[in-house]
Amino acid sequence: MSYLIEGPVCVAVAFLSFGLLSVPIKLKKVDPMLLQFFMSKVIVLSSFIILIFKPFEFSWYGVLGAALWVPVSCLSIFCVQLIGLSLAQSLWSGGTMIFSFLYGILVFREQVRDILWVSIGMGFLIVGVIIISLSDFRIKKRVVVVVVENNETQGLLEKDDNQEILFDVKKFLLGLFLTFVMALLNATSMLPAKLDSGNMLYIFSFGVSQYFFGSTLILIYFVVNTVIKKDPSLTRKKVFDVIPTSILFGVLWAIGYYAQMLVTFSRLGLTVGIPIIQTCFIVSSLCGMICFKEITGIFRKVIFFSGLIIMLIGFFLVLFFS
Repeated sequence: MSYLIEGPVCVAVAFLSFGLLSVPIKLKKVDPMLLQFFMSKVIVLSSFIILIFKPFEFSWYGVLGAALWVPVSCLSIFCVQLIGLSLAQSLWSGGTMIFSFLYGILVFREQVRDILWVSIGMGFLIVGVIIISLSDFRIKKRVVVVVVENNETQGLLEKDDNQEILFDVKKFLLGLFLTFVMALLNATSMLPAKLDSGNMLYIFSFGVSQYFFGSTLILIYFVVNTVIKKDPSLTRKKVFDVIPTSILFGVLWAIGYYAQMLVTFSRLGLTVGIPIIQTCFIVSSLCGMICFKEITGIFRKVIFFSGLIIMLIGFFLVLFFS
């Protein structure tokens, strides 16, 4: 029963929570740093729950994990805004799968029943990730409308085609680079929890530490924008607008992260458990396709579901032979 709770059940909880994580920031565009600040408040409050079950003890591994994770949280928001929900989470999830699998096998020597078939399954997962990512890749086109009134050209208006969004090469490449960095940091941020040998008080130490790091970042951000750049956009209304999104984002993240920690401590570990959780991007991709129309057209949908089938094959191979 303990294995079921710490293994498959927690994988399912983390899968759904992380899969829905990017939806709030697509529903309402918010300042990434403000979101990080208010979300960190939700996380630190939730981390105190562990003290109900465990006596107070501070873990320095939690500090290290928070120092690695806070940049990941900020980067995830920028990545979604730069290259879209479906593509961003597909790529960072795929990258996290690879790095986590390598950490589990090469660094922690985690044991699996059949390393060959698990590796083949990981290959299917990664190929599926790449294919699903391609379903959202498109060259955007610019439509220029000439407004004519009384036989005179009044001006030019630019608008997006119903199916396309303007394509910015520099923005896209920056998004890809940040997504790669985020995937590496995301996988690495789970190592301190593994090194802490299943200490549940890691969660409390992590929660307090991420609040400290997040608050420091927002203070620097506030000083740079209001004092140095004299940016008038950081208004009181903008600050209050981000609070509801931050609370929802923080609750989803806390549930997913705590479930993920239990998976890290379990026999599924970094080699199998974390890569399976990273397939959660399927949920965000489906949300991007259905709710935000990020994947449109029959051809792109065929690519998406082809990648999904390949991923499911890999999923069952990894799960069965682990």
